[in-house]
Amino acid sequence: MKNWKLGTKITLGITIIVIICMSLLYLTANKTMTGMMQESELNVMKNTLNAQASLLNEYVARQESILTAYTQAHTVWLCLIQRLHISMHGFSYDFTMCNSFNNGSCTIYNIT
Repeated sequence: MKNWKLGTKITLGITIIVIICMSLLYLTANKTMTGMMQESELNVMKNTLNAQASLLNEYVARQESILTAYTQAHTVWLCLIQRLHISMHGFSYDFTMCNSFNNGSCTIYNIT
């Protein structure tokens, strides 16, 4: 009977030590895995954001080059000068013939 009580105490002590060790192992592993998963997710989000930013930068650069080429085109320049000339001609006609900008009977050139 004395041996049975001693055996129970030893078994109970080993069980408590195993439970404590398993709990510490679980907490350590859980904390490490959580940290690794958070770091991985942050890296994925940063990579996605960098990819989107590079796509936007490429798009903006392309649109800027298109607009630059468009504004430097000689035909666009001639078209704008012609439009300005026609608009000024209509303005001077309206000013000299109608003596008012609000008179509805005047013709103003509208080129579209």
